[in-house]
Amino acid sequence: MYIDLAANYSLLAADRARQHLAVEIKSFLGHSPMNDLEKAVGQYVIYRAVLAERDPQRQLYLAVPQRIIWSLFDQPLGLNTS
Repeated sequence: MYIDLAANYSLLAADRARQHLAVEIKSFLGHSPMNDLEKAVGQYVIYRAVLAERDPQRQLYLAVPQRIIWSLFDQPLGLNTS
């Protein structure tokens, strides 16, 4: 498996006060926020595994729009909202 993390425009890397950070930015523009979440979490897990081998000092974060936090993460997953 080959992943070019540097070429992925949505993955930002930064160094701040001895901290090594990588941020995966997701926009959640699809028709289903839950499907977008599944994809984002899946990519996060893969990137975290790759970073653990290539750059184990770098901490990975997942950035999502605030509206997603309010709508998906403000309630238990799987809760029927209808």
